[in-house]
Amino acid sequence: MYTYVHNNPLKYIDPTGHWCQSKDGKYSHAGGCNDPSNKDNYVPDKLYYANKGRKYRDIIKIYNEEKKQAVGLSNEIGNIFLNITATNNSVALPGIRGGISTNGVRAIVAAIVGTAAVAGEASFSNIKREDLNYIFRKGRANKAKDMTPRPKDTDGLSFGRKSYLEKQVMTSMEMVNATGVLYAYQDPKNSNHILVRAVDPYEHELWIQSYANGTYDYYLTEVLQNIVIQLPGK
Repeated sequence: MYTYVHNNPLKYIDPTGHWCQSKDGKYSHAGGCNDPSNKDNYVPDKLYYANKGRKYRDIIKIYNEEKKQAVGLSNEIGNIFLNITATNNSVALPGIRGGISTNGVRAIVAAIVGTAAVAGEASFSNIKREDLNYIFRKGRANKAKDMTPRPKDTDGLSFGRKSYLEKQVMTSMEMVNATGVLYAYQDPKNSNHILVRAVDPYEHELWIQSYANGTYDYYLTEVLQNIVIQLPGK
């Protein structure tokens, strides 16, 4: 029962919240996959135990579907963010990408006022521009490398509360947190510095690995690209 803590639940803990299986399927262990090339063979513990008894490859399929859903939700959140910021703004913004989605609205409202405060059907009118904490990052939204953490970004990708003169992207802390897979928090040493990282610590490691190997293809990069707006700059 307690194989994930070596049959000693009082002495050992599972700090990562993940489960990894070897490529040949002969053994598995708690925690992230030690071999980066085996990164596709891990799932969160809660998903593993919720589906215990099912074939491991089927659990991986469920996890991959959850990641696809996260990308889809982030696109809906991005559409809403464009709708919020496109009017009465001092900078020229891209055209609206799409309509307003209920799932996206509920996720954003929950990020602003708290999940418990969202009762019934959340409305787009619940989202006020003045409720958003806008953050900015140098770079290009369509350049995956700019939206992927470097090996030294273990605390998260750097954003600032102030706009830059250079080419930059904009989002808000609420949009980031609404994704459910990323979160934004204030640097305790600098109130103007905001860090964006994966909710799941091991996923953040995998995200960084995609920068290190030059692929920039981890799903969290796409999630972030979906919720930022490219602003004009030098």
